[in-house]
Amino acid sequence: MALGLQTLGFAQYTLTVQESPASADATLTTYRFYVNMQDATDKMSAVYGDAESNMVINAPAGVFNSEYNSSWNASGINPAFLPVFPELADDTYATIRLDGPAASSGLDGAADPSIVEDEAQPVTPFFLTDGATSLLSTTLTGCAWYVLNTASNALPDENLQMLILQITTGGTLDGTINFQVFPLGDGTNAEYYSIDFNGSGTFSDGNAGPVAGCTDPTACNFNPLATEDDGTCTGIPEGACDCDGNVLDALGVCGGDCLADADGNGICDGEEVYGCINDSACNYNPDANLDDPNEDCIFPDEGFCCEGLPDMDGDGICDEQEVAGCTDPFACNYDGMATDDDGTCEYCSCSDEAYTLTVESAPAIQAGLTTYRVYVNLNGDNDFLSAVYGEGDTPLQIDAPDGVFNSIYSTSWSAAGINPALFVAYPELQDDSYATIGLTVSATLGDGTQQDPTLADGPGNEVSNFFTTEGAASLATSEFPGSSWFVLNGASNGYADEDGRVLVMQVTTAGALSGTLNY
Repeated sequence: MALGLQTLGFAQYTLTVQESPASADATLTTYRFYVNMQDATDKMSAVYGDAESNMVINAPAGVFNSEYNSSWNASGINPAFLPVFPELADDTYATIRLDGPAASSGLDGAADPSIVEDEAQPVTPFFLTDGATSLLSTTLTGCAWYVLNTASNALPDENLQMLILQITTGGTLDGTINFQVFPLGDGTNAEYYSIDFNGSGTFSDGNAGPVAGCTDPTACNFNPLATEDDGTCTGIPEGACDCDGNVLDALGVCGGDCLADADGNGICDGEEVYGCINDSACNYNPDANLDDPNEDCIFPDEGFCCEGLPDMDGDGICDEQEVAGCTDPFACNYDGMATDDDGTCEYCSCSDEAYTLTVESAPAIQAGLTTYRVYVNLNGDNDFLSAVYGEGDTPLQIDAPDGVFNSIYSTSWSAAGINPALFVAYPELQDDSYATIGLTVSATLGDGTQQDPTLADGPGNEVSNFFTTEGAASLATSEFPGSSWFVLNGASNGYADEDGRVLVMQVTTAGALSGTLNY
């Protein structure tokens, strides 16, 4: 039954449950739940249940939950594990479109879903406990898993479908699913649906009859809601590279705007800029993208800077222009103008009223690497660390010039991807670089009072890229609207640990680590 405000002009949003044999156990069946959207700009906001709109899932034979996914959602489905642990693909999880971690989805701006749930009637155990038989959300507080309206995975896939749930079981499956949709992406106009299901099929409030349309998923006018083919399927127009009639440009990009690349160097002719592209040269041209064969890069003589003056430490800054001071951004007396560290950095003499940083280092599990842990020191038991952030006025900067270590066995930008069950087989997972608020493993492994942090990343996905890309050398968020990772007020991991501090970051690298943190 459709609930809440209905917008004129929009058809019914339906629920399709598809079934297929489980990949690792022939006695099990995997069910995938899709909401059928009506427009490519429609956005899925949340899947929910409460006292007014009960969410119920019955799986009397028990569901399969893999020990190798430490999360209630698809962020724990690490493709790197599938060859070794193929049963991980059968895991039961909640999601908003994603069938793996957002960081490896290939969708710019994708975000792993967050969840709110009633502690008296939690739903996450259904997605974490092997053999769980039911999910029930019927209280006033209820539950919801959701993404923000800005997340790219709030939009449907190419078939106008939105994956919201995967369940693997050896028996029957039935229940009621509720979801909230923003037609055409308008966050001020929500539609709410409550749909009963029983096994596989397409379900709606009226379980309407056959729908005529193109049923070929490779056709340009494929209708995912059609149940009977009406012979109207059309393909890509002749000479075009997609259904919109676009053609390949000079660089082979479908719908691209490059008119010519005469020398075949992969750079559009009108965008070629010649010059010295070595950033350590005196005549380095930051706008150049091609080395100029008629201009040599010029380097200073040893012991001198580009101006011809002495540079005894070889840092590229003339000796007479050096400014002595503390160059460590994590020190209390950091001097942003200093170019030459004079050994005066102070870490223990900061005011007791300030919320200071402590950076601890230790040898990593892997030889040759160092693991840094960054803590915020709180002043009282009731102090709460809400967020780490960066934007235009207060940029967030982390520099690791030798590159950071990011394990392929962690599926998340945060500690949510750290599963201790994998440490024996993959000890290097303990060295993974991640952002956090007080956690070193997934919150789902705690006592229920913790909360995995949520990420509001910038347009370039700066934070998630730094903590998921092997060898990433820097993180910089200095443009509006910036980035932040945060937990909601009340999550126990936002309060100080027994040492009076909250862990906000772990970084493993072979070299130095510096930067600026805001919290």
